[in-house]
Amino acid sequence: MNITGRSVGFALALVLVSLPARSQPKSVISSDGNKLLSACQSNRTEAFQFCDGSIQAYFDTLSDKKEICPGASVTEKEARDIVISYLVHHPEERHRSGASIARKALERAFPCGND
Repeated sequence: MNITGRSVGFALALVLVSLPARSQPKSVISSDGNKLLSACQSNRTEAFQFCDGSIQAYFDTLSDKKEICPGASVTEKEARDIVISYLVHHPEERHRSGASIARKALERAFPCGND
């Protein structure tokens, strides 16, 4: 099996988003919205892979738990664009964790309608 940097980043992000905050490494806990936005806007491959993998992990986890209800045709790029747009338009929230900001952005974009 050929493991790419993107799939490793995705797997790592998926594991980390599933762990309670006290179980996560300090670098993940301190990954706030500013760091996530910086990674997403970076020209460095590793940083962008972190952005992409993190957002996809948040998206997949929230979808699997039925906390968001995206249509079947929603792409990775759309999910990433939604989170980046939220980060850009809400600088007052960037001090919060990247995971909590991504959750808020994705919940607003893909509500389930049963709340």
